[in-house]
This record gives sequence, structure tokens and C-alpha cells, in this order.
Amino acid sequence: MWINRHCKGKAVDCQSNQSVSLELQVVSLQPRAFIIEHFLNDFETSEIISLAQPRMSQSIVGDSETGAFESQSRTSRNGWLSR
Repeated sequence: MWINRHCKGKAVDCQSNQSVSLELQVVSLQPRAFIIEHFLNDFETSEIISLAQPRMSQSIVGDSETGAFESQSRTSRNGWLSR
């Protein structure tokens, strides 16, 4: 569950009404991949990292025929956050 550690009021009171200009950089169209610089501020980034770290585990590979297993060559980690 997300806990707002920064804003003590209603969400509408804690959000800025100033417009934000974002630039979308297309990295690939197939598959679609984009870069959006400064999409999150430092507080938002830190909050997501602190929520995700306890849920991180080694990535699993495989398919329905071979089954899932931990690969010795794949060293990435992943974790899932609920809304």
C-alpha cells in the first residue's frame, strides 16, 4: 500500500496546478520504447525505490515447455508493486 510521507493534506491540495512540460524521446517503435526525462521528481523516485527494494528477486527465465528457472547468465532482478 502506498503511504504518502510528504503531503499531509488532500491529494488535490498536494498537487501542483502548474503545467509541466515533458519531452518524449522515441527510442524504438517496434517494440514501443520511450524516454521521458524528469518524469518523476527526486521524492517520487526515492519513494518508489524504497517500496520496491524489499520485493526484488532474481529474474526467472523459461517457458511453458521448459518451466521456469533461475539462469546463471541472466543477472537482472525484478519486483512488482501494486497500485
